[in-house]
Amino acid sequence: MQKGGKISNFLIKLDNKFQKFDITHPWILWTTIYSLFFIITIITCFSGFYQFHLFQTDVNSARYLLSALIQCQAAIISIVITLTLIAVQMTASTYTPRVTAIFGKNPNMWLLLFFYALSIVGGALVLKTITGNDGTIPNTTEIFVSIIFALGIFTLIALFIYIRNIIELLKVENIVKRLANEIDNKDILDEEKGALQSIFDIIHKSIMNYDLATMRGSLSELNFRFIDLINANTKNSVESEGIEDSSNYFPNEGSNIDISNIFCRYIERCSRIALKNDDEESIIEILTILDLFAQSIAEQKLEQSFRNALDSIKTIGILSLEFNYLNACSVAEKSIGRAGKNAAINDLDFSHFLLIDALEEIGCLAVAKGVYPVAMNVILDIESIEINAANNNIFSHLIPAVKSIERIALDVQDKEFEEISVKSIEIIKELSRYAFEANDEDGVVDILRSLDNIACASMSIKFEGTLYRTIRTIRYILDNALDKHFNNALSDGMTYYGRIGEDAVVEGENNTGIDAIAKYCLEDLDHFSQKLIENNANDAAQNAINAFIRIGSRAHRIPKQVKYAGLTARCLARCKRFNPEIVDSTFKMCKHVDENQSRLEHIRYLQQLTDEKVGSV
Repeated sequence: MQKGGKISNFLIKLDNKFQKFDITHPWILWTTIYSLFFIITIITCFSGFYQFHLFQTDVNSARYLLSALIQCQAAIISIVITLTLIAVQMTASTYTPRVTAIFGKNPNMWLLLFFYALSIVGGALVLKTITGNDGTIPNTTEIFVSIIFALGIFTLIALFIYIRNIIELLKVENIVKRLANEIDNKDILDEEKGALQSIFDIIHKSIMNYDLATMRGSLSELNFRFIDLINANTKNSVESEGIEDSSNYFPNEGSNIDISNIFCRYIERCSRIALKNDDEESIIEILTILDLFAQSIAEQKLEQSFRNALDSIKTIGILSLEFNYLNACSVAEKSIGRAGKNAAINDLDFSHFLLIDALEEIGCLAVAKGVYPVAMNVILDIESIEINAANNNIFSHLIPAVKSIERIALDVQDKEFEEISVKSIEIIKELSRYAFEANDEDGVVDILRSLDNIACASMSIKFEGTLYRTIRTIRYILDNALDKHFNNALSDGMTYYGRIGEDAVVEGENNTGIDAIAKYCLEDLDHFSQKLIENNANDAAQNAINAFIRIGSRAHRIPKQVKYAGLTARCLARCKRFNPEIVDSTFKMCKHVDENQSRLEHIRYLQQLTDEKVGSV
């Protein structure tokens, strides 16, 4: 069984090499094959004639033999050529007129015509030399008659070779292979007359006829050809610059930009035809080919060409989503995710911004159209891209990724799909670790701002689960910021606690889920205010005090939420024991909390805040 498998693989490789040589050097191959068969036929026939003593032919038999051969061959070749031309015409009308040029360049027909013409003309000349009515023909004439007879046998053998070749050539995949072989850097730019346009004509008609197999094979062959051209250009670029180790070398893209741009433009055109034809399967195949193309480009470290491929994937994915082709859109989203991994592996740092932007656009559109599985996959892809990038010490696009996740989360308005917002918070929490690894305090500040934005949006649409996750994530980040002494992040974090807590007090009056958020904010503020005062982080501590006052003053105005005013007062009292000046400075602020209150009410409120008598105020 194992031996049979090896033989089978060997035969497949041999057949592939034969086909490749047939496409690249057809005249050499088929001239050799026909000549070889001709020589074998001549030798075999003469050996048979000698073995069976057939070198004795009378005059009449020779005439009849040659006459029959000439008539038979003329009839055969006329029928064969006629049927060939009909087949070529039908193929050209089905796919592309350029098929006629392929058959015109095919050496089989010309070689067959040559040998038939040689046999017919040679037979006619030999027939003319035969004179008399009786007896055997001369030995010299006998040899010529035998040669013409052997040539007649060879033409029959050649007919089988020719028919098999034509049948193979009529297959659309072989037509595409031959057309693809004609594509070079010059042909690509000739969009009207070149082989490239002919291949896309075939693809277009395949899409219109729902011929998925033909379209898939044509796109695959075209993809391989373009990759070969790009690889050749890249190799030439490396060799011309004398680069020995190209592992960390970014070659000059040169004409590769034009090549990738033209390929992607044609691919997009095919996708639009498939969309109009309501053919989602074709769109998926097109995206699969683009995915393979992008992977190969990434391996070559061709950044601009990679961007072209990525942009096309994004465009097709968005168009698919607009037409409600969810499977196709999912394929596009996964392709971009894989592209992100390849970009990280191959150090295509600048392309990450385009990757994140592409995913964000698809994610936001998916949320707007209610296609939440796609939106969920998008934020997971963004997380995967950033993790791969961080593992390769690439942190420059971490914050843009967080912002993209934030924008997707902000677009979620349906309570049923709050899990997307919750998952977004979890991913932001995970990504914040890399900001700390990079000692990027500004990045941590931006992450906290994104969390605050999500919390405010979630408050208005009553996403209690998202709010809870947000508060827990802010605490996680601030704990790390405290260890890193990121004072700016700590100051902003205290401000965000105050804003979220104040809104929670207001919205929580009629919603117990949101009401609990105010309590969490005060507990976290209490936790951090003590640590900040201990570490002499006075600016951040002051912001914490301000946040207490903000929450407490708002709670004081709402009868149902007065409990939080008392909790605020106890927290402030603990702050005063560590740093009285900080709390004293808040009294001046408290005096202006509510100008409409009477002086007596204001005094009572300050007493509640500090657990002390402040009647002198």
